[in-house]
Amino acid sequence: MSLFNRKPVPEAMAPRAGDTPKGRRLLAQIVRENLWELFAVSQYYLLCLLPFLLPGLFFLLSGGFLAALLCLLCSFPLSGPASLAMAKVFSNWLRSRGYEPSRTFWRTFAKEYRHGCLAGLLYQGILSVLAFSAYFYFSASSRVMIVLGFLAVALMLVVWVSSIYGYLMLADIDLPFFAIFKNSFLLFFLDLRDDLLILLAALVLCLPLLIYLPQTLLILLLSWFSWLWLLAAYWGWRALQKYVVKENAAKADADAAPEPEQDAKPHG
Repeated sequence: MSLFNRKPVPEAMAPRAGDTPKGRRLLAQIVRENLWELFAVSQYYLLCLLPFLLPGLFFLLSGGFLAALLCLLCSFPLSGPASLAMAKVFSNWLRSRGYEPSRTFWRTFAKEYRHGCLAGLLYQGILSVLAFSAYFYFSASSRVMIVLGFLAVALMLVVWVSSIYGYLMLADIDLPFFAIFKNSFLLFFLDLRDDLLILLAALVLCLPLLIYLPQTLLILLLSWFSWLWLLAAYWGWRALQKYVVKENAAKADADAAPEPEQDAKPHG
């Protein structure tokens, strides 16, 4: 199998050599040319999360933290495949291949449903356990317990950033599932700079939303998930290009190279 699931596109739509922008120009182009599609895929993602997001927010705002955690854990049959679909849409955009985002989202959701469910179960299961641990530690009055609580929160951030890498690799990298799951955590420690940028983007987008709940719930309807995925996928894909794509491509080239012929020795 090829490294990417490449599909042919019309010649007029394919970018010419040297025409693909990079960095902030690429982000600006994605927003400028796909504003409606950003809104649409954000609604698709929100639609998949709503059955568990609404009761989870209700329990969280009413003080039922453990019930909200249960909603997070039980949401994996929808949130996992939806996250994988979002990763596919945004990785296509970042490679200038995002021609049919709506179709790509639902096709990936259905085609990769099993992998999405398994990824959601693993990542959200770990996050739920760590969140419960932090809740337990912060409830204690011991200083040691409070330190452990902050450690649990730090590990939650590690798992969340690793899940971004994991979903992006599941969307485009041809590797076994558990190799991708393991490599998603290795990537976190290989590229701390991009990790910090992903976390900073999430902080800038999430902090105002959480501070002013429930008044800010309407913001969720205004492409909020797309903005989060756009920034997280941008820096996540940059890390994949440095540590996964090039290494796998080099390995594939080495495997495909013919072995040197050995001179036949005469038999005496």
